[in-house]
Amino acid sequence: MHQGVIEDVPLRGSIEQDLKRVAAAREAIGGDRNLMVDATTSLTPRVAMRYAEALEPLNVRWFEEPVQAEDVAGCADIARRTRIAIAGFETETGRDAFARLIDAGAIQVVQPDIVQVGGITEARKIAHFAQVRHLPFTSKNYSTIVSSAACLQLLFALPNGEYFECDQDPLPWRNEILRQPAFRIEDGMAAPADAPGLGIDLDEAALRPWIVAP
Repeated sequence: MHQGVIEDVPLRGSIEQDLKRVAAAREAIGGDRNLMVDATTSLTPRVAMRYAEALEPLNVRWFEEPVQAEDVAGCADIARRTRIAIAGFETETGRDAFARLIDAGAIQVVQPDIVQVGGITEARKIAHFAQVRHLPFTSKNYSTIVSSAACLQLLFALPNGEYFECDQDPLPWRNEILRQPAFRIEDGMAAPADAPGLGIDLDEAALRPWIVAP
């Protein structure tokens, strides 16, 4: 963190500016819809706590990755001192890392990246461990349509599955490589396709321009 030291860091904003943006988002969507805040592991525990205290009146559903994933003790301290659920960590890999976070009380929303933890099988083990601790499971989803389909299939198979993340950034490896939609979204609810496997039918010809040749 270089706040107050280096003033011309590109895209740097202050805590006050960040909180104004969150307040504007809350006002725009209303008080009856869930609003989440993601710090992308960029804060120290003390700075993260300043955010958490200010975010509580805005009825934030969860505070995602406030600190580095390996700072289990710091994250657990934040979780003990705020009423906001702490979500994480998409940057972690493997069930052992998530067991440490859960056992320490560092996270209340278990949020791995299915691809990064090693696929559906490993993610399912993490989800089952979370279920034993009565914690909801969601998944970071910011990649191709294949990982999106895998994420949604897994969430549908879990008793503690929660939100399906669906990013809106332009990406050519989504609908452009499919013969039919991988899932449908109606009234804010997502449902997977009923095709075999992950429910997707890839157009391999559409993938050819992206092949990396030696």
